[in-house]
Formats: sequence, C-alpha cells, structure tokens
Amino acid sequence: MAESEAASFVGRLQDAKFDVRLADGTLDSDVTDYVSTQAANLDFAIGRRGIPVGRMTTIIGYEAGGKSSTLIHLLAETQRRDGIAVLIDAERRYSRDRAERMGIDHSRLVYSEGETLEGTFEMINGMVDDVQESNPGKLVTIGWDSLSGSPSEAELKGEYHPGGHARAVSAWMRRIHPKIAKHRLTLVMVNQLRQRIDMGGGFLSRRRPDTMIAERALRYWSSLLIHCSQAQQLGERDSPTGIVMRAYIDKNTVAPPFKTALVNLNFWDGFDVVQSKLEAAKTAKLIEVRGSWTYYGEDKFQAKTWPKFLAEHPDLEEKIAAAPESWRVTREQEKGDT
Repeated sequence: MAESEAASFVGRLQDAKFDVRLADGTLDSDVTDYVSTQAANLDFAIGRRGIPVGRMTTIIGYEAGGKSSTLIHLLAETQRRDGIAVLIDAERRYSRDRAERMGIDHSRLVYSEGETLEGTFEMINGMVDDVQESNPGKLVTIGWDSLSGSPSEAELKGEYHPGGHARAVSAWMRRIHPKIAKHRLTLVMVNQLRQRIDMGGGFLSRRRPDTMIAERALRYWSSLLIHCSQAQQLGERDSPTGIVMRAYIDKNTVAPPFKTALVNLNFWDGFDVVQSKLEAAKTAKLIEVRGSWTYYGEDKFQAKTWPKFLAEHPDLEEKIAAAPESWRVTREQEKGDT
C-alpha cells in the first residue's frame, strides 16, 4: 500500500471513530516510566530502572523470603518521587516502625486492610477512577499484600467454590488492567507459594513442586513476575540480622527474563541499598575485583570503604543507575556491527 493510500486509510478509520493511535506514535501498552525497587542489582536483573508503570507486577514466594519488604521499598520509592503509595494489608502483618525505617511516610500512605477479594478489587477500581479524575498524571503504586490473605465472599459464608479466586481475579483484571494502562499506575500483587499435594505420584512430580492461588490468572496478567526466596541468613547463627534474598525474574515482558539478583535484606531497615549498588557495579562490569582491591578505572578501594568511595564518585553512581538498561545498548551495538 502506498504511503498516501495508507494515510488515507488511517484517516477514514479515525473519521469512523475507531481507536487508531499509531498515527501519533502512542499506545496504551507503551511503558514510559519505572518504579525502582531501591536495590540496584535487583533493578539490573529486571533489566529496567524498576518495575513498569501502567502494568501489573506480581511478587511470589514462600514465607520469610522478602516479598513484603520488596513491596514496602516500592511504596517508599513512590513516595520519594512525590507519588501516591497505597498499601492493602490483607494479612494484617504490616510493621509501622520497620516501614518508617525503610522510608515510608505514614502521613502520606493510603492504608487499607481489605475485607474480601471482591471488595478489594472494587476498591482498587474506584481508586483508579478517582486518580484519573482528580490526579491525572500522578504516579501511583497500589500494593496488595497478599492475594492469598484475602478471602472471597463465598468463603466468608462457609461456601466452597473450586477455582473461585482464579475466576474472580480474571474477571476483575479484564476490567482494571485497561484502566491501569491508560494512567501512571502500577499494581503490585504479592502472593504466597504453597506446596503441591501429590497423592498419586507421576504427573505432579514432573511439574513444579509449588503452586499458588489464581496462579494462571496472575501469570497471564503480570508483565513482571519476581520469585523471592531466602538464600541464606546474615549474622550469627544464634542472632541473625537479616537474610540474603534471591530474586528470580520468572516472567518479564519489558526486558530479557530469567535473571537472578542476591540482595542483602536486613531485619531492621530492609534492603542494604549501598551494598546492592556494589553488586550491580560488579555485575555490570563497571568495576573490577583484583584480590583484596576493587578498581574503577585507575582508582581503587577495598570493600569496607565502598560507601565512602561511592560518595566521592558521583559519575559511578550515575553509571550504576543507568546499568539496568545496558542490555539495550549492547544489543543496538551488535546490530550496528552487523
């Protein structure tokens, strides 16, 4: 089709009130912003400067794996950028003191406990509509901790409907997801993994040993799926101070998937942000370790002086911030070489 014919065709569709947007270069599916996890090496594993805005991110794992802490850091980063942070605490296990040490300002936090699965979705739908009307363009992060902690209305009545959670999630996401995509909102779902019960052997033993409520629905609607687990404990055996969280990028539609980050997570104040920048710099090959010394160009430092060295080298800080998208630069260079 000639260029003039194509332009005429697009014009006729627009006159017919079809939703044609490619002509002006924009789509609802375009991701124009990201919310940092505040852990540089986790952002590096994601392959972007954080989780995508206008999409849904799901954080899964067993208990004590770092899921809720990751969500709190995302909410703290949203507030740091003068955005609106919303926490739905379905499990009623939110720690105010620890969240404050992680950067949460409770005077600006929208907090709800959510009573039922359906009621929480209804509330989220209302929040999205309200933001559209009163705060267009405002960065908003809505975190739900957790889906597995939210009973359905049928469960509260003592009824059992197999697959009820999955059907409800699918039905509501078909309503909510298009709205999220149109605005600067990101929905973060936390969900608990559970062991599968394999009664007969064979079939389930060949599959993953775990599952979760509404697994297929969440995987379908998520643009990013982060699997958190505990790699090891930090501190002494009898008095641990934290854990090393292993974050595996199980699904990723905004960058190459299947990468892993190890993040030091302290019980007191969450991610070791400075240490995560060191790990990101190593992974991105911005610095080189030679014996007990680490080199950044001609400058060198030892691990214990890393915070001071980083403060004295703002250019390195900028390179670490840009490192998550280095794969795009490399790919463009490869195309240019060919």
